[in-house]
Amino acid sequence: MATRVSRRLPGFRFETQPPDVSEPLPRMDVAAFVGFAASGPLHTPVAVDDVTRFAAIFGSDALLAWDPERGEEVRAHLAPAVRSFFENGGRRAWIVRVAADTARTNDFPVPGLAAVDFDVDGNVRSIAPALARARSAGSWSDALEIGAGLLTRPCTVTLGPGATTVDVRAETAGEVASGDLLRVTFGADVATATHVMMLAVA
Repeated sequence: MATRVSRRLPGFRFETQPPDVSEPLPRMDVAAFVGFAASGPLHTPVAVDDVTRFAAIFGSDALLAWDPERGEEVRAHLAPAVRSFFENGGRRAWIVRVAADTARTNDFPVPGLAAVDFDVDGNVRSIAPALARARSAGSWSDALEIGAGLLTRPCTVTLGPGATTVDVRAETAGEVASGDLLRVTFGADVATATHVMMLAVA
């Protein structure tokens, strides 16, 4: 039985080599969600990698309205959609919280604390109640309350010549900052043993 032997003929052969990819292909498992949320920044894309991170920023399911016909609450679809995305293997999502232009951020007066406005010469221009602002707009912070406490710590002060300046000797750097309230207590050897309140300046 004859056997056929294949032989390569002399000549040229061209092989195309694929170029090296300098940049990897973009990930195709990143989704974007736009909708109503209970809290969080407005109209700003925020990347989240799991349900816990989403809840920490955007809160729970946002309550939109009350359905009188069904007798139940109507909630936004954003949070359930994001949960389903991660439950089905999603790894990263971009969230954009939207709201009407009338959405406002709550301000809370801080008890016992005032905001002082100084001019360029250091003179007081106005004194008003100090306000703490909620981290994002919406009614999620309506039920929040705020309190304040006074923390004191001793430090060593040195009166300058003529008792016109006060030098504060801090134990650590940054212990006393500009704007801190200082109470200076004079010893018994001073004729007017009183308490002097002053603001720390740089």
